[in-house]
Amino acid sequence: MSNLTAKDLYGCMTALATPMHEDGQVDYIQWQKLVQSQIDAEINGIVV
Repeated sequence: MSNLTAKDLYGCMTALATPMHEDGQVDYIQWQKLVQSQIDAEINGIVV
């Protein structure tokens, strides 16, 4: 297993807000749509 360094990070990365239901549970369907939209836009990474 290799270590990730700052030199390995490049390009545009986005931090996504986690979509939630009114009861406080994560809305995984909306999360999947958000992630897919970033993949479709060819974003280099997603900040978690």
